[in-house]
Amino acid sequence: MCVSRFLALSIAAIHAEGGTVDKFIGDAVMAIWNAPNDEPDHASRACRAAAAIRNAMHAIPPLAPQHDAVRGSGSASTAGRHSSAISARPNA
Repeated sequence: MCVSRFLALSIAAIHAEGGTVDKFIGDAVMAIWNAPNDEPDHASRACRAAAAIRNAMHAIPPLAPQHDAVRGSGSASTAGRHSSAISARPNA
């Protein structure tokens, strides 16, 4: 799978779950949920987006047979999730 196809399907999955793409870091996508509006289920939304990205990656045929080895039995992708309360206030 070429990077542009991966990024396009990632963006679509993130937006479908109400996320915002923050930045691209090489072939990685950083996205945020729960901002600017409070979303009580933001962690679930992020996990659903990650699963959708993984499923879409495996649904698209490889560009050439030799590229299918990257998929292996697992996935060549990883997803991380962090959730915490952030309080912003001006310095006194």
